[in-house]
Formats: sequence, C-alpha cells, structure tokens
Amino acid sequence: MSKLLSIILVSTLFVHCSVNDDMDDMKETTNKMEKTTKKVSSSTEQLKNRTEDLYKGAREVISILNQNINFDDVIEIENSNISDKLLTASIFFASMEFQHWQGDYEDSLEVRQELMRKAIQYFFWKIDGLIDDSMPVDTPKYTKVIPWLGENYKNWLNLSVFAVAMSKIHEQQIQVAFKKSVPVYSIYSIIKEALDSKEKLLKGEVLPAYIEEVLKNEQVAIYLLQLRHNFYPLILASKISDIEDGFWNSLMKTYFRWEVNPGQFNKAQYAHFEELLERGFETRNFLKEQKVEVAYNSVVKDIFKNLMWVVHDLNPYQSIITKMGMRPHFDEVEKFQVQYDYKIEVKTEPEKLIVLLNEYTGSTLFVFYPEGAKKAEAEEEARIERVKQERKRKKSLHNQQRLREWLSKWPEENY
Repeated sequence: MSKLLSIILVSTLFVHCSVNDDMDDMKETTNKMEKTTKKVSSSTEQLKNRTEDLYKGAREVISILNQNINFDDVIEIENSNISDKLLTASIFFASMEFQHWQGDYEDSLEVRQELMRKAIQYFFWKIDGLIDDSMPVDTPKYTKVIPWLGENYKNWLNLSVFAVAMSKIHEQQIQVAFKKSVPVYSIYSIIKEALDSKEKLLKGEVLPAYIEEVLKNEQVAIYLLQLRHNFYPLILASKISDIEDGFWNSLMKTYFRWEVNPGQFNKAQYAHFEELLERGFETRNFLKEQKVEVAYNSVVKDIFKNLMWVVHDLNPYQSIITKMGMRPHFDEVEKFQVQYDYKIEVKTEPEKLIVLLNEYTGSTLFVFYPEGAKKAEAEEEARIERVKQERKRKKSLHNQQRLREWLSKWPEENY
C-alpha cells in the first residue's frame, strides 16, 4: 500500500512539474505575442501617419498646382468671354486646400483654420501684382479682354472677376461640413468675418490666424468688395445684351441707346438676374455696415441710362407704367423719380427686375420707350394679320382639295 502511495506521489510530482513547464511556456508565448502586437500596432500607427502625411502632401501639391493653372488662365487668356473668366476663377477658388478638408484623423479644426490662413495669404500674394496703388473702381469701358487694351483695364477686369468668384464653395466642403457640423467657408465669407472682427482684435481678443491675415491686407479686402458690388450689374448687362461680344458692342451700349424686350426672358432667367443684383446688394450693404464709403463705377450708369425697355404688351406692366410713366427722355424720368417712392408693389418678373435695378443704381436708369412700344405693337399686329392670312390660305386650299375629292366620286357623264 505504501509502495502504491509512493508511486502516486511521484507521478503527481511529475505531472505538476509538467504543468508548470507548460504554464511557463504559455506565459512566455503570451509575452512574445504582446510584444509582437505592440510592434504591429506601432507599425500600423506609423503606416497611418505616413499615409496621412502622404495624403496631405498630395492634397497640398494638387491644390497649389490647380490654383496656379486656373489663376494664370484667368489672367492670360485673351479675347475670352467674361463668363468664361468667371468660370475659371470659380475653379481657382474651389481648388483651394481648405475646401477639401476632411476632418478625419489628424485633420483637425486647427488644421482647417491653418489651411484657411494659407489660402488667404496665397490669394493676396497672387493678386498683388494686379493692384494699382490708387485702387481704381471706375473704368471708362466694359468689354471682354482684347490684345490692344491697356494693362490697367485688364487688371481691373481680372480683379473684378476674382472679387465676384471668391464666394465659390466646393460641393465637397458642403458635404463634409454637414457631416462634421462645422460652418462652410469661402474666401468671401472669411474676408467678411475678418472685417466684422476688427473691433474685437483692437480690444485684444485672440482671434484665428486667418482673421489676422485678412486684416493685414484690410484695404485690399475692402477694394475687392468695392469691385464686387459694382461688377454684378455689368454681369447682368452681359446676360441681357451682346455687350461683351466685342469692343464695338460695348461702345454702342455705353454711349448710345439700346433696347431690350422684357418679354424675351423666362421666369428662371429673371430669377437669375434678380439673384445677381441681390448678391451685389448684399456686398454693398455690408460695406455700409462697416462704415466704408461705397464707391461707384460710372460705366454702370453710362450703360444703363441708355437702356430702353421696349414694351410689346402693356397689360403685364400696367402697375409699373402707372408709377413710372411712359417717359421717353432720361432727364424727365430722373425728375419724375424725385416725386415718387419706387418701393412699389409689383406683380410680374420684369417689373421686379426693373424696380430692383432702379434701387440698386440709386437713380432711374430705366424708361419705357413709347415709340418702341408702338413700333412693337404695330409689328405684332402685322404678324397676327400674316397668321390670319396664312390660315385663310390653308383653309381655302383645304376646301379646294375636298371639292376635288367629292367631284372625283361622280362619273364624267353626270356633269
């Protein structure tokens, strides 16, 4: 019995030692796995950082490359339509790196603000060579760029194009901003925020670096806003006429009377026209809020004072005609305006546009042209008469054809 117990004890001892050895092996293996996991985690973090750095580097390079290309296109392309310049300038602003901020990993809000600061710094640096020391808002002409025009006009036009296009926001920024619950920014909104924050900076408040970057160039920022609010009515002129098709067209629209039929545009077009003026109003009102003396481009008045609205049908415009009158001469209309409040109730899209632009320009630049209206009415009556005659002719031909068909059914001997 004692021999059996001894055997059992010895066996148990061997088993215990074997289990201890296995446990030690498992512990060593676990430690090795932990070290390996840490190495893998470290490698993964390094890979993530390198990938992120690579993405940010590529994003920055692509952004700068696209901006340079599109900026040069706006400046250098000759004999191009102004609408093409606006499109290219919009692409320039949409290419800015802050517009493509993702908000993932290390792409923090601080990173976004730094991208905005760099964008402002880069934009002001790029346009510096276009700005004359006098910062002129006025220009004696408005046309697309042609080779023999002076550098001053080209610089004014290109700066005006950038001033309008700087409100461009890339669709990707809108989507990311919605997901991350952050504001949407454009160069235009950054400039406005900075000018609004000037008093805070003077009081010693700490503001984002992009605000300070704008305020370093405060006069340039204000100059861009002056160009912006003056350029919108010129864009409108290019939408309702052929003014940008060449220098001769521009000359005729600036110094001689020209006509527009308000009935030739549809409701969507009028909505776009009104939007152009409302954007200009928004910029102008902001300047007034900043207590900045608003500058006006005289070519705007020169162009629109010669515009005659040729009314083809008086009925849709009766309310505005009652208020403004059928005045054939510009000076008479100016006198007429002093006596009346132009914030009248309007019903048609043309009326809305006319009243809005009257308010925008600060004086009545639109008159109804009675001679043109009478001519248009006569032309319309002649057209209706031609339509009636054509209908009579077709009806006569139709009756003759029916008569021939009816006669063909009878034998010749019956008649």
